[in-house]
Amino acid sequence: MRPAETLDHTYLVHKNPPPKGKEWGRYCTSCEGYEEELTTHCPGTKLDEEQKKRIKKLEMDHINGKFLYYKFKREQEAASE
Repeated sequence: MRPAETLDHTYLVHKNPPPKGKEWGRYCTSCEGYEEELTTHCPGTKLDEEQKKRIKKLEMDHINGKFLYYKFKREQEAASE
């Protein structure tokens, strides 16, 4: 069972079909995260630009009501060394 402070993302629902050959991406109206900026659970507040960058880089996530910060080398960086 998930803790009470855990929130699901509230996705924007498009009323019109996407332009031909395109798809609508997932956008949370609560945290304003879009696609790769989305965390596991919604923090319930707007993400700032720094948080969005860290989430995209997989350095940060929001799970069970807490922000988690990860420190690891990406596979691409490790392979180039």
